[in-house]
Order: sequence, then structure tokens, then C-alpha cells
Amino acid sequence: MSNARQRSFGDVAFEVTDRAGPSSDDLPVYGVDRKVGLTSEPKYQSKNLQRYKHIVHGMFAYNPMRLNIGSIGYCFDDIPPGLVSPDYVVFACNLEKLLPKFCYYHTKSKPWNDWLSLAGEGSVRERIYFRKLAAYQIRLPPVTYQQAAVEVLSTLDDKTELNRRMNETLVEMARALFRDWFVDFGPTRRQMEGATDPAVIMGHAFPPEKAATLAPLFPAKLGDDGLPEGWKKRDLRSALTLNYGKALTKKARRPGPFNVFGSGGVSGTHDTALAKGPSIIVGRKGTVGSLYWTREDFYAIDTVFYVTSDYPMVYCHRLLETLGLETMNTDAAVPGLNRDNAYRQEFAFGGDDLVDAYAEFVGTLAEKSDANQQENQTLAEMRDLLLPKLMSGEIRLKDVEAVP
Repeated sequence: MSNARQRSFGDVAFEVTDRAGPSSDDLPVYGVDRKVGLTSEPKYQSKNLQRYKHIVHGMFAYNPMRLNIGSIGYCFDDIPPGLVSPDYVVFACNLEKLLPKFCYYHTKSKPWNDWLSLAGEGSVRERIYFRKLAAYQIRLPPVTYQQAAVEVLSTLDDKTELNRRMNETLVEMARALFRDWFVDFGPTRRQMEGATDPAVIMGHAFPPEKAATLAPLFPAKLGDDGLPEGWKKRDLRSALTLNYGKALTKKARRPGPFNVFGSGGVSGTHDTALAKGPSIIVGRKGTVGSLYWTREDFYAIDTVFYVTSDYPMVYCHRLLETLGLETMNTDAAVPGLNRDNAYRQEFAFGGDDLVDAYAEFVGTLAEKSDANQQENQTLAEMRDLLLPKLMSGEIRLKDVEAVP
């Protein structure tokens, strides 16, 4: 049985109107973005910040004209205190009744968003000031329960963030290695500088035995064309094919559901798959330069291209990224990838063995990244399942503590 109590939001939170005044010069200015919350890139900023409002750890800020679409910012502990627009509403929580982090999670809940959608009904420009928000009815469990709920949800969020940061590191490792091997010709240049130890030649944290097998794949000097001796220039057409979406016949499609890729990335699911993963989806209309990686079979709409190749897809991914799709557009008013322009792009090729060696190493990174993404999906589903029950106090405290 839940021991939560129904309260008016104005009973557990209060508006903060402190202004910056003359001491505004050294404080960061924040905006509020619907997706990321408090952001250091405000859309508008006055030269005179004295009327701007203070926001510190545990406070919230929102644009009264955008709260009804879920746009609200929370000042986490790792965000430096700063300023927000004087037009924003800033509020804080009564710590004896409502913990700020619990309030943050409540702003992700269905009751909150359902109320906001009705509160802003009648006009997309309707302003929701704090006096109106104060009437919102919030169902609150005791503070001790709130703290336990916050710890559970924070654990899930922290693991998700750790996986996200790890994936960023894995991507940077793959990019750095590709550039060192295939663009800067680092192993060859290091040999020209006198390196003989395989570990020094490779220049990365490879185990000694692995470095000893990789180093011989790189020539000891550059040729007159500026490439490592024995390497040659090839055009992109020789490495991969850019296929239009919906290129396969119905007979070739497999039952789903599968992720749908449009020009802006993943956009829902489809009951049949167009092509087999792993692959790279290349944004076409209006998103020239966007690459999306997928390991699973997928469905691509006709406004995008997808890549097939005899070479490993992890190699093709970094090759396309390095060449830069912005150089392959149609030069039309609406950007679009021109396959002929793409196929004319040239790159340095050092042989199949080198490509395979790169793919072997980076493929392991990609598998780890995919595993992290899958775990994040599982964590998100668990969070979505627990959130409404924790917000209302429906889950018993010992059940909350048992969640890993």
C-alpha cells in the first residue's frame, strides 16, 4: 500500500526571483533545451546580464511559453551555478517535503506531462507561470522513500551515462587509429624517424606480440607520391556501393520488426527488413554528412543510401567519415548526396591485409559499443518501468532496494 500524499506543487516548491545585479560578469549563462535540459548554449543572450536570474544546484528553470512541451532544465551538482534569462521561471524545492532530484525524475513522469499538455491547451504560446504550476497536484511519498527512489534511478542513469562515455571513447579510438594508419601514415613515418621497436612503430597501446605482427605491414619509407611505398590511390567506387533505400525486391525482404532509418537517423520500426546489417546509413536530403551505424538488419526509406561492400563495414564507416560527405553533395539548393561525386573521392590503400588488421581490432571496439548500446536500451526500459511506480510510492521500500 502506498503512503504517498496528494499535495499542491506550490506547497512543496517555491519560485526564486533573485537577480544577478552587478556581480553577473563571471557567471555562465544557460538556456533550456527540451532534449538536454539546462544548456550552456542559450538561443538569446543580452549584453547586460544584471536582470538575469540566478540558478544554483537543485533549482529548476523553464521558459513559460515552452513548459507545455516538456522543456525544463535542472541544475545538477556537476553544473556550475549561473544565470538564466529574466523571462524564465526559476523554482526550488522545500527540502523537508520534496527532494530536488526526486522532483527532476517526476518531471519525466506521465502525470506531470499529462497535466502540462492540458495546462497549455488553447494556444501554443500560452504562458505557464509559477502561479499556475503551483496548482499542479503531485502525489508525494515521504522524503526517506524519495531518497531511496532517487538512488535507484540515479544508479540506472549513472550506468547509462558511463556506457555512453565509454562509447565516445571507443569511437575516438577507432577514429584515431584510422587516421594514424591510413591518413597520416604514422607507422611509416615513425620508421623514417628511426623507430625499430614494433611497439614504437605502431605508436598505440598494442601488446608487444600484436605490435610485432602489425609493424611489418607498414613500409619503412614514403614514395615520391607521398604514400607509403607500395600503396596506391583508389576511388571510393572500388571499395563500396551506395544503395538507394527500398532498392531490394519484396521477395528479398525479411519479416521484422526492424529499425527504420530516414535522413535524420532512426525513426520507428517496420515489419520487413530491407537489408542485412551491419551497415552504414548515409543521410541524403538535408543531412549530407550524417552517418548512422547499425549492426542489426534494417529498413531504409528511399531518401537515404545504405552501404554494401566486400570490405569490413567498420573500415568503410571510418573511410566515409574521413573523406567527408560534405564534399559529395549535389550543389543544389537542397543538399543531397551525389553518388557520382562520392565515387570520385580518392583514398590511400595499403592492401587487404592492412584493412583486415584494422577491422579485427576496431571490430572488437564496435562489438563492445554495440553491447553498451544494448545494455542502455535495457536500462532505459527498466527505468521507464520503475519510474511511475517509484514516483507514486507504489513499490515497497525493500523492493526498491533490491533493484540492481
